[in-house]
Amino acid sequence: MTHLFQRLPELAHKYCRSLLEARDVEVRLHKPRSTKLGYFKADHRNKHYKISLNRDLSPFTCLITLLHEMAHYDVATSNSHRTTPHGSAWKAAFQKLMYPMLTHQVLPEPLLTILKKHMQNPRASLAADPNLWEALRQFNPDSSLYTLNAVPDGQTFTFKNKVYKRIKLRRTRVLCEHQYTGKHYLIHGLTEISRVS
Repeated sequence: MTHLFQRLPELAHKYCRSLLEARDVEVRLHKPRSTKLGYFKADHRNKHYKISLNRDLSPFTCLITLLHEMAHYDVATSNSHRTTPHGSAWKAAFQKLMYPMLTHQVLPEPLLTILKKHMQNPRASLAADPNLWEALRQFNPDSSLYTLNAVPDGQTFTFKNKVYKRIKLRRTRVLCEHQYTGKHYLIHGLTEISRVS
């Protein structure tokens, strides 16, 4: 748990600690994944719940992702009926958890203003909100971080030493065209890429 608090903004420690102490959930840091920032897993039969967070997240991204996954826990442990993963119950739980953190004491501008707007109707993925993703990227120690979601349609980019053109977003994946073969591929929007033009 100590490692988790090293990844969170200092002024969020007390709040996050109180949330975790009130919930029976295991939180672990995971090696970086290109398709997701965090993950919630529920074993209802054994009443075992686990949250994993990528260990390379910047503090603000880690905080938002932790509360995102904690909202999944709150929904999973309070509803006996099935709910959609990022439906109205999850949105309400996420908004409730995030609200105390939406202050100038915890978040700098312009991130605070952008995150407040995002939280009016939170999406399943941070990267699905280009303004929020770009604001968070400014606080990432790895300034080279760039994802396919941030590339406008029609622009080219490099992924695994190959050049592609972004065509269109399809839910979480982006339809892309290989520049030399003309073949089409679906690449996850959170994939880290290099900008070409």
